[in-house]
Amino acid sequence: QEECSDVSGWETDLDVCYDSILEVLSTAEAVPVKTTNAVTGVTFNKYRVRVTSVDGRKVYLGGYESSEEDALGCYNFDPLYYYDRESKNDVVYRKANVVPVCTLAELMSKVARVEWSEETVQGIADTEGVSACGVDHPAVRWLNSLLDEDGMVDVFRHLHPHARDRFTCWHQYTNKRFQNIGTRIDYTLIDKALLPHLQKHAESKNPSTTPPPPLLLRSCNYPHPQNYHTSEAALHAATASGTFEG
Repeated sequence: QEECSDVSGWETDLDVCYDSILEVLSTAEAVPVKTTNAVTGVTFNKYRVRVTSVDGRKVYLGGYESSEEDALGCYNFDPLYYYDRESKNDVVYRKANVVPVCTLAELMSKVARVEWSEETVQGIADTEGVSACGVDHPAVRWLNSLLDEDGMVDVFRHLHPHARDRFTCWHQYTNKRFQNIGTRIDYTLIDKALLPHLQKHAESKNPSTTPPPPLLLRSCNYPHPQNYHTSEAALHAATASGTFEG
């Protein structure tokens, strides 16, 4: 396998490999599998996607899903629609060939046998990920309208513009919290006019003699509190420094 650590090189990788990836995905089938709860011993009927690679390998993709439709849907990149009751039209909320970056990295690794570094995957998410699927989703459009048209401010992002991976929601069924793979669905919005009254520092015990300390994000037992904006600090916060168990 070949590893690409150059963030700009991923486009070349994708250009070379994508047609063969789509060809392999055309062989996708949902295969029934049984899973067992390690604590209770209860078994469950699940499904995983299996494809046949160009060289004849049987390759399993994704996780264990509750239905064939859910399993195959993870690798269906057709456009998705929702019915808008006001306009009485079907509206696109995900364009064709918009692929989650983690899914794309998995396909490159398992099907094309090209490994992307974490830096490369993060670079794709930071650039193409935002521009490709951001403005089309109805929830994103609605939130952007609050920020842009109504003059509201996302307090968290205003105070911590460089903080990474500070999520508020995780897929609990698959224990994604313990890897800190999630999304941020909780927001505190205020009018821009209130920004001058926003507290940007922690309380000082002796305000007359001691300058107020900077307002840091909680990161549980993370040993480098000044680096609270990093993904590593966010993982400590999400998992209580590893004390939460799946």
